[in-house]
Amino acid sequence: MDYQNIRLAAIEMGGLSLKKMNKTYEMFFDETNNPRLFRITEEGFNIDDKAFFILGGLVFEKNKKPSEKVINDLYKSFNLQNNVEEIKFKNIQQKAKTFLELLEKPKVRTFIEWIYENDYWIHYSYRDNFYYSIVDIIDSMDESSFGGLSFNRELKNNLYLMIKTDKNYFLNLLRQFNYPNITNQKAFVEKIITWIETMNFDDNFFLEYLRQSLKSYRKSSLIYLENNKNLITIEDYSDIYINLIVMYSQSKLIFDEEDYIEKKIQEQSLKIGEKNLSNYRFIDSKESKLVQLSDLTVGILRFWMRYLEGKTIEELNNDLESLNYNQKKTMKQFQAILYKSLLKNMAFKHGSGSNDFEEKLNAFYEYDF
Repeated sequence: MDYQNIRLAAIEMGGLSLKKMNKTYEMFFDETNNPRLFRITEEGFNIDDKAFFILGGLVFEKNKKPSEKVINDLYKSFNLQNNVEEIKFKNIQQKAKTFLELLEKPKVRTFIEWIYENDYWIHYSYRDNFYYSIVDIIDSMDESSFGGLSFNRELKNNLYLMIKTDKNYFLNLLRQFNYPNITNQKAFVEKIITWIETMNFDDNFFLEYLRQSLKSYRKSSLIYLENNKNLITIEDYSDIYINLIVMYSQSKLIFDEEDYIEKKIQEQSLKIGEKNLSNYRFIDSKESKLVQLSDLTVGILRFWMRYLEGKTIEELNNDLESLNYNQKKTMKQFQAILYKSLLKNMAFKHGSGSNDFEEKLNAFYEYDF
């Protein structure tokens, strides 16, 4: 499939720089929280829905990645046991249970300081599985696009936040109709309309717009909620890999081996114009210390995002104001790494998540330490 026009449209829609997207980077990847698929179960979901899927790691301009000596010196500073064949996030986590605890672990501080002092960059793509699973309700409605992309996202955000206040009920509703494979769409729509009417949403314009718009779908279909597999909302995460391969078509992408994903990608026959894309490969992480260091990177990002997801912005500000010296120093370095990475290329941050979560990300980026 030729992705040339799709790529250009995505760059324009995302407000990205075509010049920067055409640069030659060397990008290293690992992933975290990959359940292979995401599905609705009797208990909720097959994994913790607050555990975002993250694919990311370290990125360098061509021929500017760290030397073998620089990397080996970092490894020596970790003081690993002799029987450790490759470094994993657990080796630097040192039993930390929270992000704030993680910031005080010596090996984590060493790693973040190494990235910061060497002015290296990180990149990441994330997916809020629960949010991603329910937005097809909105995208199936023609009315959701009338106000443009920002209006569409506000509809999704308000539905998502309302669902979170009555999550058990809504999950039972999804189970009842084998979502996202809805065969009785009229009954499904009626249930959602009635549910919205019972919620106290304080004259929320977006929820009222959604309620009124849904009425027209009593007799027409929600196109993305039919001909799917019962209760499976994400079949795999290969689309995130494909997006990265296409968007960074001039770059070199090194992924930790993932046989199923690699097979799915090979089935796609990715092209830009007439050119077959061969700018990526999957390797055993034991072959690349930069892939291993990307595992550490996404491990830190996982703790960070889980922390942000569980806080209000007010709670986040209160926490950041009360950091001890070590936490503050490392947090400031981590923030600077994220910020400098975005200055190099805004596309180094990419995600499928709610406006509410994006506001927390922005609050962290903008916090004055």
